[in-house]
Amino acid sequence: MGDVVRGPFITTNNTSPDSALEGAAEYGLERVVIVGFDHDGEFFFASSQGDSAEVLYFLERAKHELFKMEEAIRAGGDPRGTPTRGA
Repeated sequence: MGDVVRGPFITTNNTSPDSALEGAAEYGLERVVIVGFDHDGEFFFASSQGDSAEVLYFLERAKHELFKMEEAIRAGGDPRGTPTRGA
């Protein structure tokens, strides 16, 4: 099997939840929202934030950033040019 390449890059390939969480942990994040589904299709949600309005803002911001990345990919650009930290 080939080597696993890790890094702060955008991929259109699926990856394991463990790999995604490891990559996120390397950023030293202060606040997180985690959503997913288990093997039985049950929804999972966790957040380090107790304020539901702030959690909703995180989710909407993620949706906005995802759309911007998708537009960059479709235009043949580099989605890494899209700011996903700060701002």
